[in-house]
Amino acid sequence: MRFLLRCVACFLALWVTSFLFPGNVAIDNYASLAGAAVVLGLINSTLRPVLKILTLPVSCLTMGISSFLVNVLMVWLAVRIAPGVSFAGFWTYAVATILVSVSTSLIREKR
Repeated sequence: MRFLLRCVACFLALWVTSFLFPGNVAIDNYASLAGAAVVLGLINSTLRPVLKILTLPVSCLTMGISSFLVNVLMVWLAVRIAPGVSFAGFWTYAVATILVSVSTSLIREKR
């Protein structure tokens, strides 16, 4: 159930990003967007915790900026893997990362 809620949060965050950056985000259809949200949910559940542990020393030195960059990398990887979804530009990924983080933290708070 938690995974499904995270996927819904990712879906909404990516959907909002597509409205904020209409020229930089290309989404074929809602099924592609849902696929990207599931891929992002899977990546955040499996790969992200490992990368957070591996980058912990660098994160301490950079006061958390590297943690943000790891999150941007997770969104980039999900968009690259998911067919039918493409982002253009670092700031599009950065805003999508912020929206995903906010939406998933709101879901965590509601539990």
